[in-house]
Amino acid sequence: SGWCSHARRLAELHDQRVCRKAYRQTHFGLTTHGSRKPTVLFVGPLLAPTQRLGDNMQRFLSFGYVIAVAGGLLLAIGSAMQALPTHPVLSVAASTPIFTTTAVLRLLGSAAVLIGLTAIYIRCADRAGLFGLVAYVLVVLNMILQTGWMWSDAFIAPALAGAAPGILDGTVDAPRLTIAFLAAWIMNASIALLGIAVLRSRTFPRTVGIALIVMGAVTLFPLPVDGPVYEVIIGLACAVAGVAAHRGQTGDATVEPVGVAAT
Repeated sequence: SGWCSHARRLAELHDQRVCRKAYRQTHFGLTTHGSRKPTVLFVGPLLAPTQRLGDNMQRFLSFGYVIAVAGGLLLAIGSAMQALPTHPVLSVAASTPIFTTTAVLRLLGSAAVLIGLTAIYIRCADRAGLFGLVAYVLVVLNMILQTGWMWSDAFIAPALAGAAPGILDGTVDAPRLTIAFLAAWIMNASIALLGIAVLRSRTFPRTVGIALIVMGAVTLFPLPVDGPVYEVIIGLACAVAGVAAHRGQTGDATVEPVGVAAT
C-alpha cells in the first residue's frame, strides 16, 4: 500500500507539472523552448471545472425555462382574477381576501418571470452583444418596478384602504404615484428590446423572440380593456416563450471543452 500511495503521489505531481506547463503554453503562447507561437493546446484537467460549470448552467437554464412558464401562468391567473367584477371603489376592494390573493399570485409570477427572462438572456448573451446586455439591464430595472408595485398591492394597499383610502381611489393629488405608474408602464417595453436581441442572436426558435416582443409592446398600444387584461397577455406570452425556449434547447447552452488547433 505504501508503494501504491507513493506512485499515486508521483502521478499527481506529474499531472500538476503538466497542467502548469500547458497553462503557460495556452495563455502565453510559449513553446517548450520559450519562443512565442500562436498555438492553443487542449488542456483536459484545466477544463474540468469549466465543464462542471456548464452542467450546472444547463440545469439552471432548463429550470429557468420551466419557471418562465410557471411565472407567466401565475401572473395570468392572478391578473385574470383581478379583472373579475369586484367593488368599483379600490379602497373597498383592497380590503377583500380576493384582492390580496390576486396580488400575491401576481407578485410570485413576476418574480418567476424575472428568473425565466434571465435564463433566456444567459443562453444568448454572447450572441446578443451589447444591445442584448443593455436590453437585459433595462428588463431587470423594469421587473424591479413591476414587482415593487405588486408588493405594494399585496401588503401596503390593504393598510392604505383603512388609513388613507384617498390614495388608492385617486382622490388625493399624488404626482409621485402618477410618475411611478407611468415609469413602470413605459419600462415594460424593455422586454420588447430583449425580444429583438433574442431574434438577432438566432439562438432560440423565433417564437421566443416574438413572444417577448409581445410582452413588452402590448403596453404601448391602447386596448379597450382594463389594466389587468394587459398583465394576462404578458403572462401568457411569457409562458409561450418559456415553452418554446425549453423545446428549442441545444448543446449551445453548455460550456464545452474546446480543443482548438493551431492557428
